[in-house]
Amino acid sequence: MGQYKIIFQPSGRRCQINDNETLLETMQHHGIDLLSPCGGAGVCGKCKVRIEPVDSDNIKYMNPLTQNEKKALSLYEIRENFRLACNTKICADVKVFIPVQSTISKQVILKNGLNHAVAIKPAVKIYSISMPKPTLTDHRADISRLCDELLKAYPELIKLEFEFSLLTGDLSTILRKNKWQVDVVIKNESKIIDVLPVGENDIYGIAIDLGTTTIVGKLCDLKTGKLLAQSSSMNSQVRYGDDVISRISYQMQHKNGLKELQQIVVNDMNVLIENLCSTAGIDKKHIYEIVLAGNVVMEHLILGINPEYIGKTPFVATITQSIEVLAEKIGIKIAKYGYLYFLAAEAGFVGADNVAVLIAEEPHKKNEISLTIDIGTNGEIDFGNNEKMFSTSCATGPALEGAQLSCGMRAAPGAIEAIDIDDNYNPKIKIIGQNDDESIKATGICGSGIIDGIAALLKSGLLKKDGSFNRKISSDRLRKRENNSMEYVIVFGKEQNSSEDIVISQKDVRAVQLAKAALYTGIRILMKKSDCAAFDKVILAGAFGSYINKTSALYIGLLPFCDEKIIQTVGNAAGEGARMALMNIDKRREAEKIASDINFVEAADESDFQEEFFAALNFPNSGA
Repeated sequence: MGQYKIIFQPSGRRCQINDNETLLETMQHHGIDLLSPCGGAGVCGKCKVRIEPVDSDNIKYMNPLTQNEKKALSLYEIRENFRLACNTKICADVKVFIPVQSTISKQVILKNGLNHAVAIKPAVKIYSISMPKPTLTDHRADISRLCDELLKAYPELIKLEFEFSLLTGDLSTILRKNKWQVDVVIKNESKIIDVLPVGENDIYGIAIDLGTTTIVGKLCDLKTGKLLAQSSSMNSQVRYGDDVISRISYQMQHKNGLKELQQIVVNDMNVLIENLCSTAGIDKKHIYEIVLAGNVVMEHLILGINPEYIGKTPFVATITQSIEVLAEKIGIKIAKYGYLYFLAAEAGFVGADNVAVLIAEEPHKKNEISLTIDIGTNGEIDFGNNEKMFSTSCATGPALEGAQLSCGMRAAPGAIEAIDIDDNYNPKIKIIGQNDDESIKATGICGSGIIDGIAALLKSGLLKKDGSFNRKISSDRLRKRENNSMEYVIVFGKEQNSSEDIVISQKDVRAVQLAKAALYTGIRILMKKSDCAAFDKVILAGAFGSYINKTSALYIGLLPFCDEKIIQTVGNAAGEGARMALMNIDKRREAEKIASDINFVEAADESDFQEEFFAALNFPNSGA
């Protein structure tokens, strides 16, 4: 097996590659980020790099172009030695140039949801106790003395258990040094997890929304309920693909894949915890609990549980009920006896993050009929009221997050987030970050931008209801591609000194049609199941729901037609639900009841799915 040297530019980083692995695999193993929404399947065409031999006389330094590359790369890119990293194997020392378009940009991450009031009733509390010291007539063991006196002083406590490690630690010394007056940290009014010298001891907790592409954390004071700090980061697993199926595939295809993916997200969480503590000026040893709300696959991965069968029919998880785990068992660095609490999930593709949205917004407690939607790589839909609730998931795909569009990207600086088209078929665009820095140029289109763009194309007549471009219109921005399909040019590269134009292609339009049809069909099926022909309120959760133009979403048929006034955006409701469950254990019981009682519908198995889906493919409006 041969090994060769790689120099990555512009970073200058160096590593070695084996001749039996792809360039993308080597970059993944060395933590070098490169866009790869499809996880290396060779279908998205995003992992473009330019490769040159170190020895300029060497003409055999990589494998020949594959069929996937011939489809994904332009003639110019092929001439300039661009390759797809997932299809490239190296057989000599090379330099690899990573273009800006192929880098993983730091996404604009939505941290806030609506701030709901919640009674302070955390699972972890501090109990101060003063106890009589041992005598010849009172020779109870130290732990028995502690438990007995706590039960006497606090009637709400039930039979007490304790962490065994407390006995092998400094328990007896702490009791005696502090003259039998201590602060005791107790979880769920039943388990002693720490004993501290008496005094001003603070206890903290963190609520985490563990997403496929982003992680958001909220640090809270468990005594007062005060939010002390918020922080967010990209989920570093994105280098293995944008969706959970890519993650499942990776761990199945690599011997240590599950352990590798687990360690990546554990590292991300530990960095997030450090950032939160630094912002708030506290020590992480005083964090005694983390409540997590994530999709089922992400929760399996961080727990080190094989998620393989979630990705296979009938999509069954290993576990969906709530679970508590000592943080140190999986490498999360908080208090020595700190715990992770995972909220209950509903089904394989309707996770605890969806349940967290429900406990935050509480549609199941209201008379009005609500349609709750969290659109991401996987769309989750809830429908109903206090009489009955239904839920389903649908494969909206990365198209609605921009990831797998021809010029798509995440919502990061340089992404086009809003588009309008004038009477002369020229676009007016809004670029993320340009208000703060005029030097930022457009580098791609994010999810809100593609929804706006499709709506604008329809309104202008450039796009017809069936999703095809109107070839009767003459405009320098509407042009044929090499394969004779059409595309609309939003930004000509020459306008900003770039070699690449930013376009919406026919393939992009089809991807949006499939995504919006899947979502619309899921909604229709839940409405039929509940025997309801209408709804009183639409709740849009998550970043995508917060940033899309409601008018555009309704115009293209992403949502059922309704009055815009009944559409409410609630931001990061999953993170808010996790915070509420951190601060109030009744919310955890509520989550368990929702997960158990809600009627999950596997939409794709419904007899009318195909009929509804094909009916939803066309756009409802067009100026053509």
